[in-house]
Amino acid sequence: MADVMQLTLFDIRNHFFRRTLALDLSNFSDQGSSELIARFTNDMDSFAQGLNTLLSKVIREPLRAISCLSIALWLNWRLTCLALVLVPVSAMTANRAGQIMKRAVRRSLESMSNIYKILQETFQGIVVVKAFTMERRERRRFFLETKSLYKKSVRVATIDALSDPVLEMLALSTVSIALLAGSYLVLNGTIFLDLGLFKLQLASQRMAIEDLLYLYATLAGISDPVRKLANVHSRIQRAAAAADRICSLMDRQPQVADKPKAARLPRHYKTIEFDQVGFSYNGRDPILRGVNLSVKHGETVALVGPNGCGKSTMMSLLSRFWDVESGAIRIDGHDLRDVQIRSLRSQIGMVIQETILFEDTIANNIAYGNRHANRDAIITAAKRSYAHQFISAMPDGYDTVIGERGLGLSGGQRQRIALARAMLLDPAILILDEATSAVDIQDEALIRKAIEEFSRNRTTFLITHSLGSLQFADRIVLINAGRIESVGTDSELRRSSPLYRRLHEIHFQRESA
Repeated sequence: MADVMQLTLFDIRNHFFRRTLALDLSNFSDQGSSELIARFTNDMDSFAQGLNTLLSKVIREPLRAISCLSIALWLNWRLTCLALVLVPVSAMTANRAGQIMKRAVRRSLESMSNIYKILQETFQGIVVVKAFTMERRERRRFFLETKSLYKKSVRVATIDALSDPVLEMLALSTVSIALLAGSYLVLNGTIFLDLGLFKLQLASQRMAIEDLLYLYATLAGISDPVRKLANVHSRIQRAAAAADRICSLMDRQPQVADKPKAARLPRHYKTIEFDQVGFSYNGRDPILRGVNLSVKHGETVALVGPNGCGKSTMMSLLSRFWDVESGAIRIDGHDLRDVQIRSLRSQIGMVIQETILFEDTIANNIAYGNRHANRDAIITAAKRSYAHQFISAMPDGYDTVIGERGLGLSGGQRQRIALARAMLLDPAILILDEATSAVDIQDEALIRKAIEEFSRNRTTFLITHSLGSLQFADRIVLINAGRIESVGTDSELRRSSPLYRRLHEIHFQRESA
């Protein structure tokens, strides 16, 4: 039985993880990673406890109850039926207690998710917490949430503690009815129970004391498994509350998915077109409004504009993390919604501002998108990103295991590893979202040089505020309030666009500071 339970949990965990990875990015931003982790851990543990109770008792106890009931009916079916009068009341009581338990457990699980969230935020932002001396605030926040969890957990325990005695009393009352009625028959030597207005026949012949004791023993044998099953019902309701939270996520369908007959996208060689593209997040204010842009293969295009103008959103739509709400994006004439997502993203190399590295070797981090790459290919990619020198200087070289999120490396080192990872894919399209914003001048120069060399014969999109990066862009696209305001070279936009000149001055002042 233990093997069956563990195998079931193994399948559920893997199915849950598979379904979660298939969801859109919007689900991750809406739920938050702490909420998802809570469902994977705390909710799954609660579900496992209920499953263990179910598998261990749901087969054995009903068999015991049915066996004893059959014997009791054979001994005296009339008295047995009289004893079963309170069974519907017991069932309704157990069901009501289970519903109350389910709601209480759901609230406690939600409170536990909030605790996960506080822990994650505090530990990830520990530098900010200490820099602003906000330890007291975080302690207070954690105290209030754990106090809330304490109250909700006490309520769960109270419901559990009260439901058991009530069900015990109902089970005892059920047996007592038969015992009292049977005792009346034995003491009075009759087969009828005199109720005043009428007599109720409770036996086909006079009962001896031995018959009554046998009947009592069998009825007691029924009440014990029924009581245990009622307790199982309470445990199952706890598991059901956890299962509801798990299934609510598993039942979600990704909004961005392959069509039934989606075609494989050939390697990009011609043009990328944004045709009257409009988009908003979750129906809120539009981020992009009627964007039109055509980019030729091998062209390097820089996207600039104020924060929140839609630059990163355009690249998210190109990668099809979301689908456009209006208009279309086409690669070589193929609408992105008509092609396989995997064949699209396999052609895109992406380096973002917040570099994501995994707790693994440097070699495996570089080969993350190409697990079949050999060591020579990994080293070549590292050399092209100017990462080979500092990697070779590490104690274990490419086999050095970096810590969580690569925090043991400098910002420039992390970015060069991320750039090597993108290079190893040999992408047709390269997206660089503020790839040099969090590095020092020396690292920025190396990264910029690597990008300039690698972007040749690839369609490259730069989202940057760096004046140096703008210099090797073929065109600069100025975006403002979700619309393309101007397109041209650096010198052309400085002459024609007041907004570009203002942005240019601001960034120049920052770089000069």
